[in-house]
Amino acid sequence: MRQKTETMFKQGDNVRIPFMNQYGIVHKPTNKRGDVEVLIKGEKVVINHKRLSLYIKAEDLYPDDYDMDILRIQRKP
Repeated sequence: MRQKTETMFKQGDNVRIPFMNQYGIVHKPTNKRGDVEVLIKGEKVVINHKRLSLYIKAEDLYPDDYDMDILRIQRKP
């Protein structure tokens, strides 16, 4: 039985990327193909959900009234 991918990772979740030995923040949740857009050191990277593991849920990282749209702001070099 296949698990629904759209609920696997949510925006703001802190995830571990073992093959890169890095941690990142989910920028866009899991799509239909199972890909997740993750912010890693300020860069957006698309990674399949099978290559990620949840480290800390967004609910545990941010207060209830936190504006998650802040994650979408891009820094200009």
